[in-house]
Amino acid sequence: MAKHHMIKAICLSTAVCMAVATAAIPAGAAETGNSDTSESIEDMKQKQQDAQDSADALEEAKKKLEASIGDMNSDLGDIGSSIEEIQDKISETEAKITESEQLLADAQAAADKQYADMKKRIQFMYENSDRSIWITLLEAGSFAEFVNRVQYIADVSAYDRNMLNTYQETQQTIASYKDTLEQQKTELLASQEELKNKENDLNQVIASRQSELEDTSDAQQESQQQADQYADQIAAMEEFERQMEEQKAAEDAANMAMIKQQEEELRQEQEAAKQRREEAKRQQQAQNEQQAQNPDNAGDTSGSDQNGDNNGGTDTQPGSGDNNGSDNTGNNTNPGTTDPGTDTDIDDNPFANVSESEVYLLACIIDCESEGEPYAGQLAVGSVVLNRVESKYFPDTITGVIYQKNQFSPVASGRLAYMLDRGPTARCMKAAREVLGGNRTVSCLYFRVNTGVISGTVIGHHVFY
Repeated sequence: MAKHHMIKAICLSTAVCMAVATAAIPAGAAETGNSDTSESIEDMKQKQQDAQDSADALEEAKKKLEASIGDMNSDLGDIGSSIEEIQDKISETEAKITESEQLLADAQAAADKQYADMKKRIQFMYENSDRSIWITLLEAGSFAEFVNRVQYIADVSAYDRNMLNTYQETQQTIASYKDTLEQQKTELLASQEELKNKENDLNQVIASRQSELEDTSDAQQESQQQADQYADQIAAMEEFERQMEEQKAAEDAANMAMIKQQEEELRQEQEAAKQRREEAKRQQQAQNEQQAQNPDNAGDTSGSDQNGDNNGGTDTQPGSGDNNGSDNTGNNTNPGTTDPGTDTDIDDNPFANVSESEVYLLACIIDCESEGEPYAGQLAVGSVVLNRVESKYFPDTITGVIYQKNQFSPVASGRLAYMLDRGPTARCMKAAREVLGGNRTVSCLYFRVNTGVISGTVIGHHVFY
């Protein structure tokens, strides 16, 4: 995938470099309107923005994954600490169990010894073959001694029984304590096993998130590389446009005398056309006035004009001339009396019948060339296009002027194609319609970004000359 994008980037970079190299060729030698080999700067900017948005989104996802993995590692550390704590408790419990087992064994040994000693004493007192306990008692010298001997024997027997009971109770207590410890150990082992399972599950989740993080990081780097490559290509394309502008500005500065001559010829052509229109209007007005004063003659004349030639000069049927004259003067040939100024207004504006597609095209080139410029600058750009249409040095249609090679850099860079697809702003559409309606604000044939090289009418960032 990365290799594919790299190959694509190399191809685009090569195309841009060729385009930039073309800028060094003299005007007229290079085809700058070839949109098939030149991708739109706006398209490239959109791709760069998309790639940057993707890179930013992936970067955000990467941060979230890193935070999630950090949290899980923290949880894993807590689980590890809990496991260690439980292990310490298990070890402590096992030590207590071992100790209780020793105490139990010692208590059992003490009880066994006490029982053996008691058996010996009983055997000594009751089973002695030489002297019986009764003889010992009867040999007492006094009653008090007898009582003391009886009490002694009773105390010894009570002591043995008490000690035996004590040892037995101790054994029971130790045995119960041991059972408690064993139960605690079992519970601790169960808790430890549960924590180890959680630890294992968490390790698997962390491994999965870590793999996802690596994939996201790779994708983020790839998107960022694409965005950077697009930025480099955009810079190269914009540099290409800048060089074209500089080259043409230098050419125009060197050919300023010729440009002034073209502008003067255009002025003369426009003045002559204006005079012709005014003369035609005067003749039309005079004809209209004559027809209004002599309606019968107008009818006969009209009839003669309409039918005489077609009928070999013969007269028309009665009333036919009047009908033809009435139709022509009332509806078509006398606008001054029925709809004053309608035909005259149309004749005064050679661009009144421009198609909507050319209106749209004009608005798009205005938008491309004067984006961010004042409205006066947008009107001036439109005016230049229409001035060229009327100049004998340029094509005689709006489409021809805009697509003439080596003229408008947005055509060469692809920005015009992008604008045609996206659509111009409402402000530029308004400027196009206003200029086509007759509000031409400059009589110039050229304009450039104002770098101070060329003198002329400065509007916004452009100089018109």
